[in-house]
Amino acid sequence: WEAATAEIRRQIEALLQPERDEIVKTSLEKYEASIQQCFLTPEADRTPEQRRIAEMVSRRMEFQFEDSLPNRLDKENRARYDDLQKQLSEFDAQRPPAPPHAMAVADLGAVAPVTHLLDGGNVSRPLQPLEPGFPEFLTSAAPEKLNCVDQAQTTGRRAQLAMWLTRPDHPLTARVIVNRLWQYHFGEGIVATPNDFGFQGGAPSHPELLDWLAAELVEHGWSLKHVHRLMVTSATYRQSSFLDDGDANVELASTADPANRRLWHARRQRLSGEAIRDAMLAITGKMNPRMYGESAKPELPNGVSARYAWKPDARWADRNRRSVYVFAKRNLRFPIFEAFDQPDLNQSCARRPTTVTAPQSLLMLNSKFTREMAETWAERLVANAADEDSLVPQAYREAYGRHPTPDEMDRGRSFLTEQALFLESDIQRDESQDDSPVAASQAASQNARQAAVTDFCHAIFNSNEFISID
Repeated sequence: WEAATAEIRRQIEALLQPERDEIVKTSLEKYEASIQQCFLTPEADRTPEQRRIAEMVSRRMEFQFEDSLPNRLDKENRARYDDLQKQLSEFDAQRPPAPPHAMAVADLGAVAPVTHLLDGGNVSRPLQPLEPGFPEFLTSAAPEKLNCVDQAQTTGRRAQLAMWLTRPDHPLTARVIVNRLWQYHFGEGIVATPNDFGFQGGAPSHPELLDWLAAELVEHGWSLKHVHRLMVTSATYRQSSFLDDGDANVELASTADPANRRLWHARRQRLSGEAIRDAMLAITGKMNPRMYGESAKPELPNGVSARYAWKPDARWADRNRRSVYVFAKRNLRFPIFEAFDQPDLNQSCARRPTTVTAPQSLLMLNSKFTREMAETWAERLVANAADEDSLVPQAYREAYGRHPTPDEMDRGRSFLTEQALFLESDIQRDESQDDSPVAASQAASQNARQAAVTDFCHAIFNSNEFISID
């Protein structure tokens, strides 16, 4: 099929080429002389800058006119073109899927364009040319010439920069990385300004710890997993955020270090909107663990502007993938993410703010997604637990990772019993009149228990412990 399709495509190109040449000739006249010269210069003789401009002009022409080329053919050639397209479509079933694509950056050639120092930053007032180099306040070393795979196609500058950034003795790279990991686990980095390690940023609270973690990262082959493991198994990470006001040591530490810079207790952290959504999907068993592929497009709530809304995935499983795969649209943030302080997607964000607002509570209480997750979880709990004595502990283990206290156990049982009785009378009135009184009563009792468990699950989703890390 490859040989056959190649021949058909060759014939199609032969039909379209005269029309394409005519369009190029007409369109090129609209550009200024310098741009025309870049395009008309033979490819082998073009400078890197001319090659870049010529490629931009070619792409623009193709974007504007390629789809209209068949319409410019005369009647005979158009019939021939349609027949060739029909022949080509017969091989669609044999064609393998297209390979995955990735965006990449490449040099235009071995010779880089000259870079000038600009007078006042004005591109129209260039001064002396500049050679590549690294920031002098970090190193006095000059870039090393590297043996690249294809010396004719690259300057090697990006490879030089990459090698310099990952040198074991680089003063910033490893420190910046481990500081980000520390910020993720502890709520604040050792350097509180993760995007600024300079004099304008904050000083490290534990400089020796920062240096040691950076050395650990490099010595273990830049393994992030190794550093994650060190942090989460440390005694500092395993501290509690609970403070006993009657403890003299707590009072002394609060006076000496109210901002907890010395990490004498754990900082209480609220989950991000993405993590809250993932937690609900995981606890209900609805999370789709599939990795890679196209972005997930969950159902959007009512009221989202139709101008920016996306069409939900046809398959429910695709909608329930992890939040990291949810479609990111700059002018439309997924509502639960936005409510829980997802930053503006047009700007870099060094550290997310944490707010406590009424819309967060209202969304967790009234969201269709939250209610559906509560109903799904309730169905599984009712199916697996014979009574409230087993249902309440199971819910606590799945939601909080612990057993309920005796008081929580009593309150959970009482809520489920009282809520079921409260709902049973309403449900019984709504049952079909065709059912016998006994059947209607049994159905109402079962439905009331299911609804009571749903309310119980809904309350757990809205609890502070569920959306926080203590």
